[in-house]
Amino acid sequence: MSSSQETVDECLIPTTLEAIFDGSSSIPNITQEQMEIFREIIDTCLNRSEEICKKGQRILAQDPRVNGVMFLLAPFIEKTIFLNVAGENFKMLIMMIQMLRALMKNRTLNLENTIGFLILGPMNCLMNEKICTNPGAVDHWAVRICSSSILSTIAKRYSFTKPSIIDSFKEALMSESLEIIYGGIIGLGGMGEAAIREWLLPKLKDIAERILPYLNEEEEMTSVSLKTLAANYILEEVFKICGPLMPIDG
Repeated sequence: MSSSQETVDECLIPTTLEAIFDGSSSIPNITQEQMEIFREIIDTCLNRSEEICKKGQRILAQDPRVNGVMFLLAPFIEKTIFLNVAGENFKMLIMMIQMLRALMKNRTLNLENTIGFLILGPMNCLMNEKICTNPGAVDHWAVRICSSSILSTIAKRYSFTKPSIIDSFKEALMSESLEIIYGGIIGLGGMGEAAIREWLLPKLKDIAERILPYLNEEEEMTSVSLKTLAANYILEEVFKICGPLMPIDG
C-alpha cells in the first residue's frame, strides 16, 4: 500500500484494500486522486523520520483534502490499531494514536460517517490489559489517556455516546486486570459528569478494595511492583475525575 521505502515495516499495517475493508466486496469506489492523497498521508505519518511524521500529522490536522479520504483512513487506522494491539507493537500504536489526535484538531472534517471506525481503535487500547511487550519500560499509560481523550472529543463534538461504549467501561471496572480497570475509569471520566455520577462514583468502594493490596508494595520491577504502579495510576485518576464531584463534609 505504501510506496516509500522509509516507512515502518509493512507487516504491521494492512497493505491491501481487501485487508482494510475485510474483503473485495466491501471496497468502495476510489479515485486516483483519493488514492494519491491517502498514500501521501500514510507515507508521511508512518515515516521513520520524526520530522516527516510531524509533517503528516499537520496534513491531518489542517488539510481539507483529508475529508475526501476519511472513508479510507478511518478503517485503515482501526485495522492497524487492532493488528498492533494484538502484536503488542507499541511504536505503531503511538503512530496511530498520533494520527487520530491530529484528526481531532481538523475542524474542517465531517467525521460523522466514520465515527464507528474512529472509536474502535481507542477502545481497543483502553480495554486491553497489555498493549506493549514491556509495560515496565514504556509509557503505555499515556497512550491509554490519549485514547480516552480522543473518545471524549468524539462524544462531545458529535453527541455520540453509544450504550455499548458505556457498557464496556462499566464492565471494565469489574475486571481482574488493573490496566483494564484504569481504562474503564478514564473512559467513563471522558464521557462527562452524568456518566461519572451514575456509573463511576458508585463503584469507588469496589475499586478501592481492588487496589489497596498493592499500594504498599516495595518499588522493584516485578509483577507485583507493576501492579503497584497500576494501582497508583488508578488512585491518581480517581482523585482527578471524581474529586470535584465528591461531597465535602461540613
